[in-house]
Amino acid sequence: DEFQLGSDMNFTFHRLIARATQNQFFVVTLNAIPNIVGLGPIEVRFSGLEDAAARGRNIIEEHRQIFDAIRGGDGHRARMLVENHIDSARQYVFERQRI
Repeated sequence: DEFQLGSDMNFTFHRLIARATQNQFFVVTLNAIPNIVGLGPIEVRFSGLEDAAARGRNIIEEHRQIFDAIRGGDGHRARMLVENHIDSARQYVFERQRI
């Protein structure tokens, strides 16, 4: 299933970033959180985007920018991008869902 593959790649990317921090708290915390992507009916609304494909492209672009900052040795930019990425995910999961 293509969506499950994307979900697995997403979670793997996050695990690798956590390991790269060399902060065991991040690694343990991330591994304790279930990969909720694809496990439930999450409404595809984010930053005004109604389209699941557009949301997916947004996430991939965020990941690419984070990767490029890390590869370029720009820790400050990488940290800023990761913080923005986490904040966007938090908003998506917790603020845009009916509970």
